[in-house]
Amino acid sequence: MARSETQTRVITATGLALFSLVWLFVVSESLFLGIALMVLLLCVQEYRTIISSKGIVVQPVILFGTALMGFTACYFYSKGVAQTGHLALLFTVLNPVVYSLLRTKDKKRQLVIYFGSLLWFVLPLFLMVYLRTTPTMPIGPKLIIWMVLVVAVNDVAAYFGGRRFGKTPLAPKISPKKTREGSFCGLLGGLLVGFAAQPYLFPFAEYWELLLLILVIVPVSQAGDLAESVFKRKFGVKDSGTILPGHGGMLDRFDAMLFALPAFGILIYALGLEQRW
Repeated sequence: MARSETQTRVITATGLALFSLVWLFVVSESLFLGIALMVLLLCVQEYRTIISSKGIVVQPVILFGTALMGFTACYFYSKGVAQTGHLALLFTVLNPVVYSLLRTKDKKRQLVIYFGSLLWFVLPLFLMVYLRTTPTMPIGPKLIIWMVLVVAVNDVAAYFGGRRFGKTPLAPKISPKKTREGSFCGLLGGLLVGFAAQPYLFPFAEYWELLLLILVIVPVSQAGDLAESVFKRKFGVKDSGTILPGHGGMLDRFDAMLFALPAFGILIYALGLEQRW
């Protein structure tokens, strides 16, 4: 008997959840870093495939090299090796290979794509690695799980809330099925799980700080979902890939996380929370 799409989605989501727990809490730092780089390259490949649907061809060495060198620069900075970080960043920005391999037509757009991939993929994944691997942050994996729970429950609550109560389109030209009522249900779901998980995953945060974090993270994650919808619609693509049955590609599954992680990291330092763990 064939499985329904919902069953497939649930099975894939369960497998991802178990894999993520092992990845965050069990594996060594080197293996964690290797898997993070693999995820980064998969996202970049999906990105490259999508833009190629409109004839925008960027050589793999450009995008992959950009992502890897940008990630390397961030990693060395986080480890206090500033000189190596400067060198990696300089190579990323001034890499002569980029300018020699870009097509002669419409170089400006391709340079936007080149540097845009740095911000969209490198920064979020680096922040996750930074929280997980920095020795002074033993609670890092718990913070990541807390943020993932808030974003994931927001996504589920917005989906079912929209189906049950949805009447007013949130952004009809971008994603006709998303509603304001569903968005509000997502925010409520994020608030409930965020505060419920606080004693176990985020014990040193004050309630007002949790409230602020959730009120920022949830709308930003929803904006990330809409942004990817705009991106795919622009290039006439339904899914970013097929690697995750029932969910599509890596970008389809982690679009909200790619926006939420930078906001989460910035707020942690803006509130001074890193000084309490």
